[in-house]
Amino acid sequence: EIHHRVKNNLQIVSSLLNLQANSITDQAAKDALRESHNRVKSISLIHQKLYMQDDLSAISLEEYVVQLCSHLKYVFNAPQVEIVCHVYPPHVKLDMQTSIPLGVILNELITNSIKYAQINRPGGQIQVTFTDDLGGLCTLQFTDNGVGMPADFDVRKSPTLGMRMVNELTRQLQGTITYTT
Repeated sequence: EIHHRVKNNLQIVSSLLNLQANSITDQAAKDALRESHNRVKSISLIHQKLYMQDDLSAISLEEYVVQLCSHLKYVFNAPQVEIVCHVYPPHVKLDMQTSIPLGVILNELITNSIKYAQINRPGGQIQVTFTDDLGGLCTLQFTDNGVGMPADFDVRKSPTLGMRMVNELTRQLQGTITYTT
């Protein structure tokens, strides 16, 4: 019941952000509200998944990532982008304390790829690979075939809100970020 109520409250917040975005003419402000809407939606999907299953403590990572990717492709009108998700071992389940920050991280990375990496074209591809060594260490590998970042790009010093969130959430998960091009 709690997950159902939280999901409903998050959907209300998401709808309010969407309504506000529709009433604004400034494109930068509209984009910022839509990005916030997607962040809230990524969290709402987790509560929705928890509510719809018997095990209220963990969600299926692969199902969640597929649903999140589908939502983002729809929002950014990017049906031609292929998003491939691999989870090892299959059927890995994550608790809320891990899945919420991970979901927001994925939301940011997928959004950046679709919007800025110029993969929103035929042949554009994103690959998400999550590996759990079953000993307490998990690896999320995110790749796309976009144009890449500038040569001097430092993921830990990026001034953008999205990348600052990725860095902070990675820190909260006691993780590290490695970027290669």
